[in-house]
Amino acid sequence: MGRERSAAEYRAALAEALASTERLARLADDLLTLARLDAAAAPRAVELVDLSEVMHELADVSAERAAQHQVTVNVTTSPGLLVAGNAGDLYRLFNNLIDNALRHGANSPPGEIALSAQWEAERIHVSVADSGPGIAPQDLARIFDRFRRGQTGSADATGVGLGLSIAQEIARTHGGQIAAVNREGGGCVVTVSLPAACDSLQLPAP
Repeated sequence: MGRERSAAEYRAALAEALASTERLARLADDLLTLARLDAAAAPRAVELVDLSEVMHELADVSAERAAQHQVTVNVTTSPGLLVAGNAGDLYRLFNNLIDNALRHGANSPPGEIALSAQWEAERIHVSVADSGPGIAPQDLARIFDRFRRGQTGSADATGVGLGLSIAQEIARTHGGQIAAVNREGGGCVVTVSLPAACDSLQLPAP
């Protein structure tokens, strides 16, 4: 017969079980999101979305977690950067990119995550840049693959490798593209290019 566990051991076991349940719930949600995006030719519930507002809001909500990593989040945008799309999906796209930067680009504090957005040639380009170690060459070409997890980054490695895949699919359904490159001097920058909105809210073909 096994020994009786202490109250602390029971609490630790329950906390581990809860964490496992939460990870499974996130995985199920991610897989359902990918299935929906795979079947979508265009975003649902199209509306005008100001990406400048989205980036500032995300900087605010991620500030506390960034501070835990000794990282600051800075935003450089101009107002009125409108795209036609689904607000929830676009928010998730850029939240995933910021989350990825915190997970894998924040292991050399103090650091910075720089968010920028600008209008260029009827498209809006949004970049999320970190000051971490960058992406290993063998991973760079495949970071948007599903269940792909890089070998560099912080100890905060609770993801399952779907965040960037979801970001890519959301960009695709909005007629956009996404790409990642290493920065000179260290770090990585992920850039999303989306068509700027027109009055009719009609999306160009991807």
